[in-house]
Amino acid sequence: MAVSKQTLAPYAHVRFCVQNPDDCEVRNSEGGGVVDLTAAKKLELQRINRQVNRSMRPENDEPGNDVWKVGGTSGDCEDYALTKRRQLMEAGWPSTALRLVVARTSEGEGHAVLAVATSEGDLILDNRTVAIKEWRRTDLRLLKIQSGENPRQWFDVRRR
Repeated sequence: MAVSKQTLAPYAHVRFCVQNPDDCEVRNSEGGGVVDLTAAKKLELQRINRQVNRSMRPENDEPGNDVWKVGGTSGDCEDYALTKRRQLMEAGWPSTALRLVVARTSEGEGHAVLAVATSEGDLILDNRTVAIKEWRRTDLRLLKIQSGENPRQWFDVRRR
């Protein structure tokens, strides 16, 4: 996945970082920005994706009050993505390989997912499905992505 110029972070993400500074710092970066997707790592990724998708109930924020949060029993798309990101970091995955993505679905709806940089490409963890797909094989039009090197920075995704 290629990026172009730096862009503004979603305002709700800026607020999230103020309230959750540990989630917006580089952690576990010894392995670099790409995870070697061994069979064990693939199973762990699938397990966490499935567990988070099943443990939360979809619930949109009130219009005009977008709040990004981790955990809980309900949440909207970015809450799922943030929860998966934190659980993967707690399991030892490097934050540099775990980036939030803002996108549009094929229906034009705003959506957020987690992108995981692996030896098999950038994989997308989406709360709408337990299937983990390479980013080109999703129905998403990726708009902006969090930097792996600085989780507070965001970049436009380059159109191809």
